[in-house]
Amino acid sequence: MIQAMRPSISALKAASTSLSASASNIANARNGGRLADAEVTPMTRARQTAGRQDRVPEDLYRPVRADNVAVAGGGVRAVVREHDPPHVAEHDPGDPKADEDGLVARPNVDLADEFVRMRQARDSYMANLKVVKTTDEMAGYLVDRRE
Repeated sequence: MIQAMRPSISALKAASTSLSASASNIANARNGGRLADAEVTPMTRARQTAGRQDRVPEDLYRPVRADNVAVAGGGVRAVVREHDPPHVAEHDPGDPKADEDGLVARPNVDLADEFVRMRQARDSYMANLKVVKTTDEMAGYLVDRRE
């Protein structure tokens, strides 16, 4: 009976991770920085250089995405990856970090997508919580019947 809960418990953890990633992205969506310090073109980790990463200021938020990956034996786990590209150029001449053209680097966050992901994570969490509760009730019923 406990084995039946394991996939749902792993899905609860994955949904929680996904919700945290989206909440962080939403909270930091307007956290801008100097365009010269940001990476605004797509690139893979293999092409990143250590020197480039060292130049990126710590206060320049790098958005993440949690994707569910199947686990051997059943269940899922959330794998957190950075967006590629992590930043987009935005015209905001009033920002103190804007360059001479009025451009500033903003995290590559699509608020609509993040809210959809939050809703999916919530629904996944609720569905898997129901499975755990139902399995627990069934186990309790079986124990009561044996006595």
